[in-house]
Amino acid sequence: MAASGRRYRLAWFETLLNDCQLLLGWTIKAVGYPCRGKLSAWIDDYEPGGRRRVLTGNSSAGTRSKQQKRTAVIDLCSRGESARSVAQKVGASRQTLYDWKNQQLGREVPASMTRRRELPPTASRDELERELEALRSDVKLLQLEHDLLTKANELVKDLGIDLRLLGNREKTLLVDALRPTYALPELLTRLEFARSSYFYHRSLLSLEDRYAELRHTIAVLFETKRNCYGYRRIHAALARGGEQVSEKVVRRLMKQEQLIVTTARRRRYTSYQGELDPAPENCSIVISTLQSQTRNG
Repeated sequence: MAASGRRYRLAWFETLLNDCQLLLGWTIKAVGYPCRGKLSAWIDDYEPGGRRRVLTGNSSAGTRSKQQKRTAVIDLCSRGESARSVAQKVGASRQTLYDWKNQQLGREVPASMTRRRELPPTASRDELERELEALRSDVKLLQLEHDLLTKANELVKDLGIDLRLLGNREKTLLVDALRPTYALPELLTRLEFARSSYFYHRSLLSLEDRYAELRHTIAVLFETKRNCYGYRRIHAALARGGEQVSEKVVRRLMKQEQLIVTTARRRRYTSYQGELDPAPENCSIVISTLQSQTRNG
């Protein structure tokens, strides 16, 4: 009889575990047997210390010190964890925990002081993802603009460079410099540069420069004459040395090599020569003297 009763209790307890650990009252109502005390004894026998104990207001929670109550109220209001977890940590019920809060802070103070970011009611995940994608695209375009201006300044040596004023040769060099970082269609679209023009000028750059020696000669002449010779005088100097080349070629090569003559800015004519009479030492003395002479006269 005892063995059959034990088997019955074990089978019944397996049924209880499969029922997701219902509360005692619900379990007794569903099964109809046994009483609350018998069920608690079976649970303690099967798994000692595994039964959840719910403390009510009549338990030993009222014996907590003021510091313990204050710490529990702070944990409740900061919402680092749920109110149930805070209550179990201090060994009190949720209602007792809220009573401590009302005693120390008052009923008008909310139990949770954390701010929750509320999204607009019309915001959805798809809209947020589209907005995020648009922001990423804008950041990418701004980074492309920054890199283009930085590299163009390195190539042209001009801080006020405008991408729209670049020639096809400069655009080709710029695209080649940034091609490892960005896609070719993005660079051509931003520079408003045709694909066929890019590959044409790229093929020209790949050819051997037939004016390489002439470039060096022009640069040496320009530095020898202290940067004072323009393209006409450079062309005349080349002609005297027996070099037969057009003025247009000399001008183009000097422009590509950034060989610019520095000239003094012409001062604008003005007829103003300053005050003819010397300024008085003290204007107040002069004014007072004139006023006294006027009164006496």
